[in-house]
Amino acid sequence: MRKLFSYFKNDNTQTYLAGNDAELWQNIALPTRSEIYQILREILVNMKKHSHADQVTVRFIKETDKIEIAYNDNGIGIKNKFFFKNGLQNVVSRIENLNGDIIFDTETEKGLKINFSFPIS
Repeated sequence: MRKLFSYFKNDNTQTYLAGNDAELWQNIALPTRSEIYQILREILVNMKKHSHADQVTVRFIKETDKIEIAYNDNGIGIKNKFFFKNGLQNVVSRIENLNGDIIFDTETEKGLKINFSFPIS
């Protein structure tokens, strides 16, 4: 995951990761890991194209029966629900395929928060 985030870090955008250690991914099936990678890639591509964010933070938390991932940026947010096209709709579909949950929390000009979780199986 660190390598993925390094592609989006530059002089104008700082990316921060917390809790993404080897222990977190123990007992997580490879197909699930691949889906999470694709989900985060979609979110980061969307950030780069649309958000104008200069700070991005992703926090990983392992609970007893699930992993929670919290994405935050300080960009322009999502103006309305009609913005959920292709990339973000793919994110929702991928989380649902993992029997997970996702919440988008956005206020225009206040950034975007995406919290999602999936069961450890």
